[in-house]
Amino acid sequence: MCITLRDETEWSETVNVGWNNIVGNSITEITEAVYKTNSIKKLKHPDLYGNGNSAKKITDILLNNLIMDKTCAA
Repeated sequence: MCITLRDETEWSETVNVGWNNIVGNSITEITEAVYKTNSIKKLKHPDLYGNGNSAKKITDILLNNLIMDKTCAA
């Protein structure tokens, strides 16, 4: 869970799925958000940004294309 101390965020998808709470700079809002965050159970949310395997996938694709280019050129 994230508490954003601004009035907006570029990461609106995190707000939409409940990962992020925008509270601005109000002490009352910040305090309420902290208590709320500490009292809720950890919820399972969708993997909005993938599963962490993108570097391996990209490397595999690049290596496969390089190998194919070499075999086609021979």
